[in-house]
Amino acid sequence: MKRTEAVMLGLGVLLLAEAIIGVLTIGLTKTLWVLVFTVGVPISLGFIAFLVLTAVDALRTRATRTSAHSLGGLERGHASEAVLVIPLILGVIFVIIQVGIWAHARNIAVYSAREGATAAAAYQSGQSPEAATQAALAGNADGVLRSYSVTSSHGEDSITVTVRGQSLSLIPMVQLPPIEQSVSVPVETYVP
Repeated sequence: MKRTEAVMLGLGVLLLAEAIIGVLTIGLTKTLWVLVFTVGVPISLGFIAFLVLTAVDALRTRATRTSAHSLGGLERGHASEAVLVIPLILGVIFVIIQVGIWAHARNIAVYSAREGATAAAAYQSGQSPEAATQAALAGNADGVLRSYSVTSSHGEDSITVTVRGQSLSLIPMVQLPPIEQSVSVPVETYVP
């Protein structure tokens, strides 16, 4: 198996692992959204890795290689490169996936805060902004946004809802930056 084929196979396995972990932790629907957001980046990184490995191959001087110096289809130089490059590429891809999950959790916080503020700001609405936001979070958070809290403040002409929480972390014992999103909506008034 050529080195580039091994890298592409590794990227495919990583993408499959991401899908399995996502389905087990956040559900199928949310996993599909995360994959849509993050699939383009791993494919791009795979293509970049392919270009880098091809360039390294082209720049290397071609010494006479015999089958006695090969290690399972990879020459010794190629095997040592693969040991260094593949974990680095997989680590970068894993970090990109984690950033995608954090951004998705942030979007859930913004959406839920907007839903709560809009429901409470409607003309003659008796609905609490906290209750409306909690209802939106209950339907959307699905484990991606965890340990969330909702606060609101009422001004004369606007309602502000703030959602604070933590994103799901795929890397054990790594604390991601907390999420805090606020949305202000003008209060609707009746004008005859």
